[in-house]
Amino acid sequence: MRNRRTDQQRLFGGFVRYQAQVEAAASPQSWTAQAARAVLAAVGGASRNPGPAHLNVALGVPLVGESTPLPPSVTPSPTWPVYTLTPTLPPPTLRRVGKPIFPSAAEVAANPRSRSAVLRVAEKP
Repeated sequence: MRNRRTDQQRLFGGFVRYQAQVEAAASPQSWTAQAARAVLAAVGGASRNPGPAHLNVALGVPLVGESTPLPPSVTPSPTWPVYTLTPTLPPPTLRRVGKPIFPSAAEVAANPRSRSAVLRVAEKP
């Protein structure tokens, strides 16, 4: 029987806010940076659009075999970087132009799903 492996790099397609692959041989700084980026994307820190993030960790050794005791818990070091997850972007400012435009009866007849469509135009002040 052949070994079956799932390509996990694009497993979730466009549904995730961030996706990355971390190799087993990568430096600890790379692991930390990728994890921080994934968390920042998941909470919407940069985009204000929170959602799922996928961080695929490629381990060098498969997760099979005998179990071993867990290592002791890690005490955070004062030299570790601190990542702020509070958005620092100013709130977007837009000014509405005109009135909302709704689909006509003919457009709804041609495409019933268009009845919920509303077109609004805005510009930066």
